[in-house]
Amino acid sequence: MAIRAGSQTVIRVRGTGLDSVQKVYLTELREAEYARMTYPYTMPIHFRQDPATSSQQVRIAGHIKHRTSDSADLAFSVPANATAGLWKLWATGTRGAVPGLNIDVVTDPVLDEITAAKSTLSAVPLTINGELARPGEKDVFRIEAHAGQPLHFSTIAAQLGVPYLDSVLTLRDTSGKKLAENDDVVAGQGTLLGNPDSSLFFTPKQDGLLMLEVRDRVRRGGAGFEYCLRVRGERPGFQLFTTPENFTITPGDTSQITVHLIREAGFEGEVDIWLDGLPPGVTAARGRFRADQLFEPNADGADMIIPEIALAVSASPAVANGAYPISVFGAPAGDSSAGRVEAHATMMQGPLLDLWNFVRRPVPAITMTVVQPFAPQLLTKVHTLRLERGKTATIELTAENVPETASFRLLDIPDGVQYKILGRQGSQVTVSVEASAKATPGTYDIAAETEVGTRKAPSPPISLVIQAAAKL
Repeated sequence: MAIRAGSQTVIRVRGTGLDSVQKVYLTELREAEYARMTYPYTMPIHFRQDPATSSQQVRIAGHIKHRTSDSADLAFSVPANATAGLWKLWATGTRGAVPGLNIDVVTDPVLDEITAAKSTLSAVPLTINGELARPGEKDVFRIEAHAGQPLHFSTIAAQLGVPYLDSVLTLRDTSGKKLAENDDVVAGQGTLLGNPDSSLFFTPKQDGLLMLEVRDRVRRGGAGFEYCLRVRGERPGFQLFTTPENFTITPGDTSQITVHLIREAGFEGEVDIWLDGLPPGVTAARGRFRADQLFEPNADGADMIIPEIALAVSASPAVANGAYPISVFGAPAGDSSAGRVEAHATMMQGPLLDLWNFVRRPVPAITMTVVQPFAPQLLTKVHTLRLERGKTATIELTAENVPETASFRLLDIPDGVQYKILGRQGSQVTVSVEASAKATPGTYDIAAETEVGTRKAPSPPISLVIQAAAKL
């Protein structure tokens, strides 16, 4: 699961039809694949420009040492200058190419589970490749701790594509007393979560041995329960993301961008927030998160409280239209030695059903789009339109600040349904919708739209319900 740059390794893969594999190789993960990470993430996100063509994509070729129909041993020699981060494992044969799991290329030492379990681990950073090979198995590693020197233990499994493992990290002293434990990266559920990997911070008060235990939450094991265990000398910090994903502002006006704070377990204190890289004529306020603004489970236990600050951004009338990349940073208040943290914008994936079934994913950059004011609006009081097959119904639209010469249309009309613009009187537009006898019953999301110049004004969504004709 983890390979050190400049080293040689053998990866054993399981699957089907592996006796037909002819070539194996690694490729750097594409930009969009990094955007699948979940907040809060324990794996660094490396957004970098994708090559223009597949022929320019960096590859590390492997050698097939042994293969059967359900198992193969693949040897790789990773160059010392290989880029640290995630790589995708590929296998090709006569019938095409198949992607495997992600592989983490690192610069720190990498140990296998057996070697690590027989040793007392003292140097950090390091990474351990492990596997819970049997149900109920626990892997235990001895850690040499020093008073006041922080330690950060984290598992990487789900983030690499391992299908089953829900890891739990437990830290004990040599007498067996539990000192700290972590199941998931955070407790609770929410629109930023969905990551069962584990992250545990601990700063010992005295020198001595610590025993770190890795297990599955419900004590499963076998194929699909592999993991990377990262050991770092890190204190807890924080992560930042911004909303909305399509941040816009008009010249001569003020808008706002919201910054959200995700605290890692154990991080306390205030956090200063500011914007950087603003174009001439654009100014922004600074902000500060209070120490009592916590990232924690909500009272219902099913969501997370995520602290947020809205920063006012003002643009002078002279600012030209266009898209401007900007940056948002944060740093612990009053701590000049701490490094600054850069925020990601986020995109939303999934429908907004009761604000529950969508997730946010990081995107490479925050963009501020300066646009001219756009007054046209297309409104309707129709939320649901029920239409029997073979019948006709109408939708009344209100076109505000829309020129008389503008045209109107309906979007996402299903097969078997037709519409006609009956006419316009002042701001009122009437649309006739007819369902043929062959229209498929069901519920469809449609909308109306008008175009003014090069910009479009849509109506709110309308739920079109096609019903079978009533029986006489």
